[in-house]
Amino acid sequence: MSSLDLRTKARRNLVMILLSTFIARVGFGELTLILSYHLGTLNVPTSLSGVAMASNPAAELITAIPAGYLSDKFGRKKAIVLGLLGVSFAFAMLSTAKSWTSFALFAGILGVGEAFTISPALALLSESVDSARLGVSMGLFDLSVTLGYIAGPVLGGVLYGRYGIGVPFLVASSVILVVALLDLFLISDVWYGKGMKRDLRTAGMSRNIVPLTLIWVIAMFVLSIGQLIIPRYAEEVGVSSRETGILLGAVGLVLMISYVLFGRISDKVGRVLPMVTGLCVAALGIGLLAVFLSWNTMRILLPVIAVGGGAFAPAGMAILSEVAPEDLRGTTMGIYDFSISIGMILGPLYGGIVKDLFGYRVLFLSCSLLVSIALLVLVTFMREP
Repeated sequence: MSSLDLRTKARRNLVMILLSTFIARVGFGELTLILSYHLGTLNVPTSLSGVAMASNPAAELITAIPAGYLSDKFGRKKAIVLGLLGVSFAFAMLSTAKSWTSFALFAGILGVGEAFTISPALALLSESVDSARLGVSMGLFDLSVTLGYIAGPVLGGVLYGRYGIGVPFLVASSVILVVALLDLFLISDVWYGKGMKRDLRTAGMSRNIVPLTLIWVIAMFVLSIGQLIIPRYAEEVGVSSRETGILLGAVGLVLMISYVLFGRISDKVGRVLPMVTGLCVAALGIGLLAVFLSWNTMRILLPVIAVGGGAFAPAGMAILSEVAPEDLRGTTMGIYDFSISIGMILGPLYGGIVKDLFGYRVLFLSCSLLVSIALLVLVTFMREP
C-alpha cells in the first residue's frame, strides 16, 4: 500500500474519531441534564437518583480496561463500532424508561458502551498520527469531548422542554447509530496486537505509566470537585444561574483553545514541560482562590486555572500513548479511562464532605495541595519519552 493511501486512511481515522467522540458526548451531555431533572419530576428520592446516575460511571470504570484489552486483541475498529452500537441501543432504551431502576439499568449499559468509545479510539488516534502531531491531535480530541459536553445539555434541555424525555434520547440514538455505520465503512485499523505475547499486567508496569495514572486520578478528582462546588458556591453567594453559566461557558472556551494551543506546543518542545507548567498554574490558581475567596476572584482565576488544565491534558495523553507498550496500547488507554473514572467518582464525594465539614477555603486549599503532589510526582518520576 502506498504512503499516500496510508496518509489518507490516517486522516480519515482522525476525522471520524473526532466526529464520533463529539456526537457521543453530545448524547452524554443530554443524559447529565435530563436524568437528574426527570427523576426529580418523578419524585424519586435524591439518594436513589444518585444511584441511577452513578451506575453510568461505575459501569464505565469496570469496563474501561477490558475494552482497551479487547481492542488490542481484535482491533480498534470492531471495538469502536461495537461501543457506538451499545450507546445507541442504551439511548433508545432510555427513551422508554419509566422508573429509576430502568434508568439505572440503561445508564449502566450506556457506561459499558461508553468505555468502548474511549480507550480504543485513543489508541487508534495515536496510531494514525506521527509523534510530531500527536499532541495537537490529543488536544483536538479533548476539544471534541468538551464541545460535546457543552452542546449536549443545551440541545437536551430544548428538546426535553418541548417534547419530553423520549425525543432527545431517540435523536441521540439515531445520530449515533448513523455515526457507527459511517465508522464501519470509513475507519481502518492501522495496527493492533494480533497474537499478543505479553501479559495484561505489562501495561501498568512502565516507569512512566504508573505515575501518569496517579497524576490523572488527581487531576480528574480535582476537576470533578470543581464541577460540583462552583455552581453551589455561586448559588450560595447569590449569583444568578445565567451569570454562572456565562462564566462556566467562558472557562470551557478557554479550555478548548488551550487544548489545541498547548497540544501543538508539546509537539515542539516535548511533553513534560507543558505538563509541569499546567500543574504549576493550576496549583497556584486554586491556592490563590482559597486565600482570596470571592465571586470576583473566581471570575478572574477560573480561566487561569483552565489554561493550566489545557496545558496539561493533551501532553499528558500524548506521553501516555508514547510510553505504552505497542501491543498493549489499547489496554494502557483503558488504564487511563479507569483512572479518570476513579477521580470523577471519588471527587464529588470528597468535595461534598469537606465543604460541609470545613468550608470552601479548606476544600480549595486541599485541592491545591493535591495538585502540588501531582506536580511533585511528575517532576520526580516522569521522563521525556
